[in-house]
Amino acid sequence: MKKSNQSAIVLLGLIFTCLIIWGLTWYLTVRYINKPSDQGTFGDMFGSVNALFSGLAFAGVIYAIYLQREDLKLQQSDLKLQREELRLTREELNKTTEAHLQANEHSQEQMRLNNLPVFKIYSSPEVNKFQVSNVSQHTAFDTEVHIIRVMREKSDPMKQFAKKYCEQYVVDQIKRDKARNIWGFEETYRWNIWSSQQELYCQFIKAFGFGLLVIVQFRDALNNNYVQYVRFNVYETGELRESKNVHFKTSVPTLSERFNIREVETVPAIPRKFLLDRILKNCLSSDHLADLNERDLGIFWHEQLEPPPNWTYFG
Repeated sequence: MKKSNQSAIVLLGLIFTCLIIWGLTWYLTVRYINKPSDQGTFGDMFGSVNALFSGLAFAGVIYAIYLQREDLKLQQSDLKLQREELRLTREELNKTTEAHLQANEHSQEQMRLNNLPVFKIYSSPEVNKFQVSNVSQHTAFDTEVHIIRVMREKSDPMKQFAKKYCEQYVVDQIKRDKARNIWGFEETYRWNIWSSQQELYCQFIKAFGFGLLVIVQFRDALNNNYVQYVRFNVYETGELRESKNVHFKTSVPTLSERFNIREVETVPAIPRKFLLDRILKNCLSSDHLADLNERDLGIFWHEQLEPPPNWTYFG
């Protein structure tokens, strides 16, 4: 505001000065040159001066345009620098945000690993028996052990098995399928809490089939869901041996969506080499058995020869 007032004062001062000089020139001309013809001659002497001042004014206009152009260039350069600074600032903010996100992810991952239960699934020296142990220092929650016995259609026909052990409606639903070369029988057991270092033994009343797929599903204290799995070969003696195939070795805990083994077509966390999709497509479960109390296909869980008090059977 002060700058505008000062500019107005200067402009008025220049106009006033020009008016004084013009008035003074007129007064002196009239006073000292009496003849009108001499006055005209005297005035013509300043024609070139008028042309000079007009040229100077035109040059001033050109110079003003040049200054404005240079000023615009400076403004454009400043804007360019500002845009560059904004870009660098934005990149720095993005890097800082990314670093914070990575640090947060690392912190969450570290917290997850610090609460990770780990199970070991391995065969027992005794026949028809394997062990499941929580070898970590962390409690597992909502633990489900899915036991799938794998049979060959050629040696153990699915329909013949169903006639012997299952309800009649199950037998009626089983259709002859030449493409079915393997099928499965599934049982699921659940523990609400599986303590650290707790080890349970699974004893089969009767072993059958050529393979045994054990899938352990559990949650940690942070409610993350995990899957571990192993495949055993079943021998005629009833002995269980972990498959030597590297793809069938006991897996490490793998993050997975919670699933119901009887409602899914496969489990993404389990490799395709396990043929789980083909097994589940042709799979019977303990729900289909005719008599749960008198069947000779069951499994007995025990810990140091005593049945665990907190197991629940879903059959």
